[in-house]
Amino acid sequence: MKWTHEPIRGTGYNQVMLALTPEEAGMIAEELRPVLKSLKKKYDRLEDIRQNGDATTKQLDKWTILGEKIGTVEQFIDLIDGFY
Repeated sequence: MKWTHEPIRGTGYNQVMLALTPEEAGMIAEELRPVLKSLKKKYDRLEDIRQNGDATTKQLDKWTILGEKIGTVEQFIDLIDGFY
């Protein structure tokens, strides 16, 4: 595991990325599976409140943030699962 600096073509800037070996990525993906389950449970609870029309602004904000987190974690896990 290490940080890399990849040049962004035509800009003169670098993009900082974390490089993982397949083994490291697999270990992280396994640790994220229970986290994903927990995030989905919280999301579903807030989704029910939202659909009933009873959600506060704070709950709607949390629902949106959880949806983004779920998408990122699922994308990471799917990427790793697709590698193996």
